[in-house]
Amino acid sequence: MTSKEVADASRMSISQLSELLVARMWEEHVGAVSDDHPSRSAEERVRKALQLDEERVSCLESIRHCVADIGAQTRRFSNQQSLLLRMPEEIILNIFQTYLHAEYSNSGWQIDVGHTPIPFHSFQRLTKLLTITHISSDLRLLCKHSATLWMDLDLFWPPALIETFVERAQSASLTLTLPVSLGWGPRFASISRRMLDFLPHFLIQNLHRLRELRLRLPNWEGSRTFDYQMIWDAIQSSPAPVLEVFEFTTSIAVGPFQPDQLFLNTAPLLRDIELERCWNQTQDLGAFACLVSLSLDLSDSALIMGQLRELPAALARCPNLEDLRVLGSSGTTEPLAPAIRPMAELRCCVSLIMGELMNDAIIYLLSAVSFPLLRRVSLQGTARSRSTFPHVHSAIPKSLRSQCSGVSKVEFDLQDGRVGAEMTAPDSCSVYVAEERNRFSASTIKELLAAPSRILQIRPRYLSFSGEDTENLSEELYSEQTWMDMLSSYPSARRISISGNIALASFLAVLNSPEMYCPGLRVMNVAITDRVRDQDWDAIETLLRLRPNLREVIVDEREVSEQSDSE
Repeated sequence: MTSKEVADASRMSISQLSELLVARMWEEHVGAVSDDHPSRSAEERVRKALQLDEERVSCLESIRHCVADIGAQTRRFSNQQSLLLRMPEEIILNIFQTYLHAEYSNSGWQIDVGHTPIPFHSFQRLTKLLTITHISSDLRLLCKHSATLWMDLDLFWPPALIETFVERAQSASLTLTLPVSLGWGPRFASISRRMLDFLPHFLIQNLHRLRELRLRLPNWEGSRTFDYQMIWDAIQSSPAPVLEVFEFTTSIAVGPFQPDQLFLNTAPLLRDIELERCWNQTQDLGAFACLVSLSLDLSDSALIMGQLRELPAALARCPNLEDLRVLGSSGTTEPLAPAIRPMAELRCCVSLIMGELMNDAIIYLLSAVSFPLLRRVSLQGTARSRSTFPHVHSAIPKSLRSQCSGVSKVEFDLQDGRVGAEMTAPDSCSVYVAEERNRFSASTIKELLAAPSRILQIRPRYLSFSGEDTENLSEELYSEQTWMDMLSSYPSARRISISGNIALASFLAVLNSPEMYCPGLRVMNVAITDRVRDQDWDAIETLLRLRPNLREVIVDEREVSEQSDSE
């Protein structure tokens, strides 16, 4: 080759060099075998040409196979030199696990190969898992033999694919999920048929391997046509020796499911149970000695009264509970009187959530169950009309009340028909109490705003008032007198924040009054939805002049400016 050809070859890629090699080798081959002797007949020259063509094809195939082998070896060598493949396998697999368990979208549908609609988040995780196995042959081999990548199963996937994942998971424990999906509608029919054909037999064969089982059946009217009894039977009558987490949600459309027992009461590692509309008060929760987290949704209005009455006795058999969550239905009509004495004591419980219950039901449960070590509590109740029951604040356990003295911040959540207050202390102690009513009176609003101070003896340094952005709070209910009574209950406040649709005029009028409410006020933040009016600016200037200790009033009109720009 000439010096110019060598220089050109040095700049070529592997594929270009391969083509050049094929061309040169063929030229040399033709030069060696060609013979245009004039004495040969036309027939001999034709035969020679055909032989030459066959040899050309054979030679080209041989050269191409050789080049392909060289290219594959080169790529494999290059991949092996990459930083990713030079890392320990454990680190590579951890990177893949992080990638696979990233947050997914919870809306939209994707059509799979079989034209069966599946939620996008299920499709997304599946495509992620299959993508990482096609980066290189080495990574594919590593992933294929790593059981941890194939343990999490989604019931929206095709059954044959789930069986393949189970096989690749080898002897590892499994997680099976039927995730929540929005917009079921008639689309659920094809998925449900496929699931009902597959799920019962899968549970019977693999329940002994399941570490987590999360089934959330859809609340769609069309699902009434399917028979779920085989699923119920598998959950009731099959032991689950390695199961740790069990979540099960039924609906009115699916029909009643309240088993007398779960997994033959043979789930020694079960630590987390979440049941929605399917708790039977005769179940022996004490059979699960490792149970530390329990969530019960008692929203079946036909059963909730009996369930509430029996709940303390059921909790008494779960002494190791650390987290308890009880949701219900505010449509119950029969009031519950407070218990005379506690029927159960949860000495390990540090977190309690009760919501969508009548106030008297919450007060009953807090009087019937003792919580000596609570650190976090959230209570959301609905008051009965013309109720003689006290506010929920009065039922907060004494063990938690004693810690409320250290609360430094109270955030009020003000909506039409709802008043909530979240109280936080520096030592991670938190209390959230909300009360709903069909119709509030001004006196009730005053009582609820002052309850953290008058009932729980809280002396916060920071007060926050947040209203809805889409609705205006009634100025008749949140009048100057209301704010006057409220602010007089919190003289220790040094910082006040106001946001949402709250009328500033009456609030600023109280702060500018001669009584000097919240005398230690240092900072005030205003981020209301409506534009600050001229008279409100005048009131803010007066406030700064009358209170020399007030360092600044911060007014945020960013949301209003953005709305104006868009208009």
